[in-house]
Amino acid sequence: MRISLHHLAITETTPAELADIAAALRCDHICLFVKIPDAQAAAFPYVFPRVESVEAARELKARLDGLGLSVWNVDTFIVQPGVKVADYRETLEIAAHLGARTINALNLFPEDATAAAAETLGSFSKLAAQAGLTVVLEWFRFSSTKTLGAAVDLIRLSDQPNIRLNVDILHLVRNGGQPADLATVAPALIHYAQISDGPMNQPESAQGDEALFNRNFPGEGEFPLVSFVRQLPADAVLSIEAPVNRLRPSLTPMQRAARAVAGTRRILAAAGCEVL
Repeated sequence: MRISLHHLAITETTPAELADIAAALRCDHICLFVKIPDAQAAAFPYVFPRVESVEAARELKARLDGLGLSVWNVDTFIVQPGVKVADYRETLEIAAHLGARTINALNLFPEDATAAAAETLGSFSKLAAQAGLTVVLEWFRFSSTKTLGAAVDLIRLSDQPNIRLNVDILHLVRNGGQPADLATVAPALIHYAQISDGPMNQPESAQGDEALFNRNFPGEGEFPLVSFVRQLPADAVLSIEAPVNRLRPSLTPMQRAARAVAGTRRILAAAGCEVL
């Protein structure tokens, strides 16, 4: 199983610094934030380091090639009313120049507008396919696609061959799911997974901060991570999306990333997985 380091884990670094850290820790891939259209930025107002241009993507790709790394996933397409899919052409061009394989999608349509969300996601997926990208749909509590079942249904309605699931253990647990639920899904849909850790019970008021800024390192919480990993296809990419920003004053980005990667490797070993 291949390991990727997600930029959300250490957002005080630049994309180039993230790459250097991931290479030093023997990761296979990194996951990055890239430019999104100005009209959509209001839906995702968080300030994260982004690859903002094709030229920057070319420069970073050369660096990655020298490090023996590649980009797996980029964030993110916002599925919402009024979005103009064509506005994402530059985003997709940046992703293509990075050599990315997938692009994340979040559904912010009203819950009673599933058909419109599916049409929009399908249209974007057609455009992404032209750039050689697979779309991975992420479900989570604060979106309109809150559960694994709802995500599978939306993919089915979108009816495009290049849409898969982003299976994040945090969102699985926080929405009342468990690893065994993944056995109900066709393995071919599980293309990409994200790992972190945390308490099994978290107050609703703390879940927004947890998702974006303060999770736990893999193996340092209560999530059923070994069972989770065992449910993933062997060819899935496992991305470490474990921001622990409360430790920024005491641990450097390298130290936090090293702790996250080491914890992930222990989980994989316990699950009987071979790490490529």
